Amino acid sequence: MGALVALAVKDLRRSVRSLFLMGMAFAAPLAICAIIAAAFAGSGGEDFEPVRVALVDERPGDDETLRAMWEDKAVGAVLAPTRADTLEAGRALLEDETVEVVVVLDAPEGGATRVRLYADAAGAVRPHVAEAVFDGMLDVQHGAVVVAQGAPPQEAAGRVAGYFSWLSSTSAADVRARLDVQPPDPAVKSRSMTERMKARVILAQLVFFAFFGAAFAGQTLLREEEEGTWTRLRATAQPLWVLLAGKALFVAVFVSVQTVVFLVAAPWLFGIDVGSAPAMGLSAIGLVSCTTGLGLALVSLIRTNKQGGPLIGAAMPLLGMLGGLFTAGVANLPPVMEVISLATPTGWAFRAFDLASSGARLVAVATTTAVCIGIGIGLATFALWRFRRRYAPIAGAT
Repeated sequence: MGALVALAVKDLRRSVRSLFLMGMAFAAPLAICAIIAAAFAGSGGEDFEPVRVALVDERPGDDETLRAMWEDKAVGAVLAPTRADTLEAGRALLEDETVEVVVVLDAPEGGATRVRLYADAAGAVRPHVAEAVFDGMLDVQHGAVVVAQGAPPQEAAGRVAGYFSWLSSTSAADVRARLDVQPPDPAVKSRSMTERMKARVILAQLVFFAFFGAAFAGQTLLREEEEGTWTRLRATAQPLWVLLAGKALFVAVFVSVQTVVFLVAAPWLFGIDVGSAPAMGLSAIGLVSCTTGLGLALVSLIRTNKQGGPLIGAAMPLLGMLGGLFTAGVANLPPVMEVISLATPTGWAFRAFDLASSGARLVAVATTTAVCIGIGIGLATFALWRFRRRYAPIAGAT
């Protein structure tokens, strides 16, 4: 045990003197995450500014039902309405940016009501919010028509009144009772979609640079081979597995320090919620296991230090891409992308952090961490097998 710790301490002292390794492990991820956090800071808050809408009703008569819905408080939270007598008046309001959308209601040849929208082409989403609201209002009207269809005038009026009474009495509690929606866990903090996305993107960078750091830390073995240090260590009485275990301990400690520094700094520097301490602790254990195993496995496939830079520089971005680290902020990815990500160690490591930061149950995080540990052990076993084959010709190899 003393030899194993001494080997790890030797490598840790050497790594601290490497500006490149310190930059890749600490400076680069913190700088990139600061840029990401600054970008999200300019994306706005949680408050939704109502869409400014001008309504042009070209249908004959005065629609009392539409007017009542138009003045509803729920609609007012989404739309800031104003009336325009003609389409030309509405377009004038749109051109001088008084409104964002002009909604025209008409009924060609006395048929069903049609909704037409006029908006600036630059407004990609907000015009569709207005369209969705008006579609819902018209659906309510069409429902009243269906209810009253075929009934005498007096009975039809009663049916319509009952229909609107039912709509107004259908509360969120009724819907929740019918759908059996469970109340949220009070221990889990409520976060906006923007905050959730920012946390995912920043944690993905942590995972990515942890794998990078582990691979470059493991590359110290190649440098020791070229300098003759590894040959002198092999000439000692220590078996091969002890030397490799010392190298693995060094990589594990290096990544652990990198992860702890990041998780402590992230809430303070970037304003993200990383989740509970137990969940993050489990995720960090899984990350250290995966990175250590993969770092040693990659180094076992590389013969010289010159090969290491290009091969690691190509392998890590590829694994990051396949593991979903570069698409962490993209919503509604195809299901096949999740399948691909879980075929990589980077995908499983990120999954653990994603579950932890989203407030998932500890058992789910622990299960994912167990998979990460299994992946790390499998990769470390592969690395040991490769190194045994590489050093077999040396007398005394065990």
